Amino acid sequence: FVPEFETALDRLQPGQTSDPVQTQFGWHLIKVDSRQPQPLEEVTDAIREQLLGEAQQGFGTFLSEALTGAEITINPRYGRFSKEGEQPGVVGPSSPTTPDVGGPTGAPEGEPLPIDLGG
Repeated sequence: FVPEFETALDRLQPGQTSDPVQTQFGWHLIKVDSRQPQPLEEVTDAIREQLLGEAQQGFGTFLSEALTGAEITINPRYGRFSKEGEQPGVVGPSSPTTPDVGGPTGAPEGEPLPIDLGG
């Protein structure tokens, strides 16, 4: 349930009807006919998912806050660290360029260059 709906539902006793409740999905009237405990076997998976979701959200918040205040240095040879975007991390260095060192020219395209073996 969305929080507004769940809060209103928790306040009701069996036989009661809520005042209008507004959520992101519209307006609702909630009537509680009865309340019965659910067997643990039926709710174990839902409890596990809720706890894991809360833990992951809390851990994500912790990491974001830690990253904001962190000073991270990377050897420039391996790139740089970027805090921007959804996935902060190491951005690799740009590709190396090969300098023009001269050498034989004039071979037709696709043909190997002649090699002088000194003979």
